[in-house]
Amino acid sequence: MDTIVIVLNRSQYKVADITKFKPHFKPINAMDTNQRIQFANEYKCQRSYKQNPSVELRRNGTIYPFLTIYERLRRIDHQCDLHISVSLPKLLYGHSFQNVYKDNAEQILGTLVKRLADMGIATTKTNLRNGHINTVHFAENILMPTEQHLRMFLSRMSQADIGAWFEKNDRHYSNDGHAVRFHSDIFQIVFYMKYYDLFLAKSRSIDKKRSKQEVDIAIKLKTENRIPPVLRMEVRFAGVRSVTSHFEAVLGINKKRWLFADVLDQNLGLKFLVYYFNKIKEDELNFSLLSTFSNEDICRIVLEKYKEIDFSLVTEALGMFVL
Repeated sequence: MDTIVIVLNRSQYKVADITKFKPHFKPINAMDTNQRIQFANEYKCQRSYKQNPSVELRRNGTIYPFLTIYERLRRIDHQCDLHISVSLPKLLYGHSFQNVYKDNAEQILGTLVKRLADMGIATTKTNLRNGHINTVHFAENILMPTEQHLRMFLSRMSQADIGAWFEKNDRHYSNDGHAVRFHSDIFQIVFYMKYYDLFLAKSRSIDKKRSKQEVDIAIKLKTENRIPPVLRMEVRFAGVRSVTSHFEAVLGINKKRWLFADVLDQNLGLKFLVYYFNKIKEDELNFSLLSTFSNEDICRIVLEKYKEIDFSLVTEALGMFVL
């Protein structure tokens, strides 16, 4: 698991410092009819208060969540839900080269409570456990045999067709062939070269919230000429509707809300990654594209069987220009 958005209702947190939010957190008195009318007229019944971690903290490598309080007025119902967005691996380790597991739950909850306190939010581990999930990204770093295998996989994946079962979507093969992304408004499947992504400008990268530790590690490995060929796969669900519908599809469980306590398990994340990778491979063409045979394997088999064939003809037939 990587990024997650936990939602707490007004009873699950307290704002200790209203000045840390922009604008300052000053919700209406829901019992005051005039304030309700003014809020509805001025803000169309919805207003947000944001607090982002400072640039200095990120430069120092300390990861804090992004906070948004959504104040909403729906007839007699007045809500002030706090959305907490954070990468769990980066929260613990400062980078996302490692995964978090169920055994890390107490450490994650304790760290998050302390970081929220620094941001003027008072809450408890129990409240965080019982917060519902608005967004979740399941992810895995996969070490490929070589960089050639990694590039070949992305090239073939870029030709895959998942329109038969995927929601209305777009496919992007970007960043000079180092990333493939299938996406709709509320659901994404992403494959990319994890370390290469860190050398791109943030405007072009997949991970736009890279940490200092990640960049430092990547630069060190590049200097030593030993960057590992790591493929990162992510399945991203954005919004409650996406979470509930896809969780039901994969797990067969229909729940109105999924809690943070329900999803903090990498084994659960692996179920989603395997499920959607297998869905891609269900198509016969996709299955053949994602064959375990590499271009190198195919070349070797053809040349062993047909020794009289010129090597360039084999590579041209495979659409290969660089081996």
